[in-house]
Amino acid sequence: MSFRIARKAGLERVHCYDERDIEWGADNLFEYIATQEPATQAKMDAAIAELTNRTAEDHYRKSLGQFLLQTYSEKEDRLNKSLYLMTNSAGAGTNFYGTDAAASWWHRNFRMYANIQKLATPDTRSIVIGGQGHKAILKNLLQIDGERQAVDIVPFLRNQGPSELNPGKSTTLLTDYIFSRVRFMLSSIPFH
Repeated sequence: MSFRIARKAGLERVHCYDERDIEWGADNLFEYIATQEPATQAKMDAAIAELTNRTAEDHYRKSLGQFLLQTYSEKEDRLNKSLYLMTNSAGAGTNFYGTDAAASWWHRNFRMYANIQKLATPDTRSIVIGGQGHKAILKNLLQIDGERQAVDIVPFLRNQGPSELNPGKSTTLLTDYIFSRVRFMLSSIPFH
């Protein structure tokens, strides 16, 4: 999707903001809950299985626009972040494996956001594309960043477009309005 949008917008470059030096450090967590907290393991396994099955079903039954609309909801953002809180207390008071795993995920996302900040300077327009696991956190960071402003993508996905951007006309994500204003694009290929 990133390269198609960049081509349509006439962009010469697509920048990747991903940060792979920091991964989700969950190995100790998984070993610990498998032997010391089987109830936490079962709860996490059930949540992951339910999410995986629902996502697979949605990929099969929904259009890309419908799927993206669903993933751009506050409900989905809360669900995504709650998965990391589900195991956060594992090993609390002793080894803090759950906390360390959750912190590693946030650490990676803070680094990714730093890459976005470096490129999305004042007087530039950017499109940031990433997976749901990152979007939920990056969206929160953008909301509290006083130097950057977001445009909600949901109206574009609904083919409505914000009226202040395109009064009286229906629009989609792939309109000349957006492409004529994009100066560069930030992109991350979702691996999760």
